[in-house]
This record gives sequence, C-alpha cells and structure tokens, in this order.
Amino acid sequence: MKNTNKTKGLFVVILIILISLIYFVTTSVNNSDNKIKIGIVAPLTGGASVFGNSMVKGVEMAFEDLPVELKNKYQIIIEDDATNPAKSASAANKLISVDKVDVILTVTAGTGSAVAPITDKNKVVHICVACADKKIAFGKYNFINSVLPEDEAKVWVEEVLKQNVSSIGLITMNHPGVNAIATEIKNEAIKNNIIVDNSADFKFNADERDLRTIVLKASESKVDLFYFQSLPPALDILGREMNNFHLKNIAGGAGTFTIGSDLSIFNGKWC
Repeated sequence: MKNTNKTKGLFVVILIILISLIYFVTTSVNNSDNKIKIGIVAPLTGGASVFGNSMVKGVEMAFEDLPVELKNKYQIIIEDDATNPAKSASAANKLISVDKVDVILTVTAGTGSAVAPITDKNKVVHICVACADKKIAFGKYNFINSVLPEDEAKVWVEEVLKQNVSSIGLITMNHPGVNAIATEIKNEAIKNNIIVDNSADFKFNADERDLRTIVLKASESKVDLFYFQSLPPALDILGREMNNFHLKNIAGGAGTFTIGSDLSIFNGKWC
C-alpha cells in the first residue's frame, strides 16, 4: 500500500504538470469544444515494463481523482513501445498524426530520446520522466521531470567515497539511459581520484542470457567495487550468477535491485 500511495502521489504531480503545460500551449488555440489529448508512450512489455506499467497505473489513478468537469476535458491514449526505441518513435508519430494528441508523456531514457525529435519537430509538448539526453531537459517543447545522469552519478560517488573505495569497475546493460549514467559515473569517479579500471568495464546487450562469463571475469577483478545497472530479465540472471561466484562488491544504480522478480537475490548488496 505504501508503494501504491507513493506512485499515486508522484503521478498526481506529473498530471498536474501535464495539465498546466497543456493549458499554456493551447490557450492561444480555440480548443474549447474538443478534448485535450494526452498520449503516453511507455514500455508495457519488455525489460523496462515495470517502469511503464507503474507510470500508466499512476497516471490512471491520478486521472480518476480529478473532478468530473476536468475529466471530461482530457483523454488519455496509451501506446506500448515494448522497450524498443524504434517502436517508441512509431508510437509517437501515430499519436501525433492519427490521434492528434496535444502532449506526450514518456518514462524511460530510450523512449524519451526517440520521441523528443518527433515532438520537437511537430511542436507537441513532451514530458520525459527519465531521460539521458540533456537537450530534452532544455528543449522548447521537451521537458524533463527526473534526475539527470550527472546528478545521479554525483550522489553515487559521494556514497562510494564514504566507503573508502579507491577503484571501481562497471557491469552495465547497453541501454541509452544506463550508458549515460555510466559515463557520468566514470567522470565523477575520476574527478574524485577514484581509479576507473577499464579492464573491469563489462557491458552486455538486453537480449543476452548467457552472462556467466561476465560475472566470472568480474569476480577475478581486483577493483574495490562494481557499479551495476540492468533491466529484467538480465538483472535477475546476473544477480544469480553473482551469488554463484560470490561476487559481493556490487553497488547498484538508483532503484536497480527493486525491479527484479526476486528481491532476495540482491541481499547484502547496496544501491
């Protein structure tokens, strides 16, 4: 119940922001006889589905709490991009050209980066809940409502410094958002005189399932700590392999271990 309330509260805020921006954009247009349409492009299936489904449920809950007079003025149209940026772009084009939406909401970095050029070109408001591209945060039609990669990296490295860590490696999924954060992790670590061991920088693709070799090599590394970031199902596979090889010097990115199917896999590891 606690998590549900937190999700609901977050997306009530997002919906208020959406409505405010839509009002700002559409006040110069005589749209009083039509519903203002809110398009959502989210991964309801695929590796990032936990984020997409949470966002959609949160928005729907927030929408249901609106007064009837406001509900009647807005319409939500949802598109599943299956955690695939190409499908994100296709969904955005459909929402704009067919559904004639006034605003689009996205939730993951890959989706946000794919949708941003399309919304900018078509002058449609876009709010990205999680984005890797700084330009989205400061674009004319694209807005970010999340922590930027460099901010997340700064907090992570600050915590690492408290643990007297002198060297780090990385185990990360090849994903736009993860890549952006990993880059900033390296930059921030170097700025704070933490050694980034390039030989212990392990990257894997979302569709890989045989990840035993990566964990074996990581377990043989001499670095003090690994930065770890992944999406399911690779997240759970890696977690089990880490336990098999007794790889314990792992620190996940923000929320990494909370989206796995079995939270007990990551007992003893911090993020």
